[in-house]
Amino acid sequence: MISYERIAALTDQGLGNMGSAMATNLQKHLAKIGETPLHYTNRTMSRGASLLALGAIPCNTVVDVVRKADIVFISVCMLLGHGEQLTNGR
Repeated sequence: MISYERIAALTDQGLGNMGSAMATNLQKHLAKIGETPLHYTNRTMSRGASLLALGAIPCNTVVDVVRKADIVFISVCMLLGHGEQLTNGR
């Protein structure tokens, strides 16, 4: 059986559209089943206000988040040269 203790979500884009949606769904699930809240961080911490309202725990740094987690979810965005985003598999 998987223990949900000490779960964290990290995204390279912070709590943007994809990272925020992933973290929100995960925190809602953890709250529903009565498990330890999600730990998160973001460059602009105010982006985590909705997670905080759902009971997630903010951390000041990525290092803090990882140290508090047994499981870390990472959402990444592929970038080409000069910040061009990879889309449609190209």
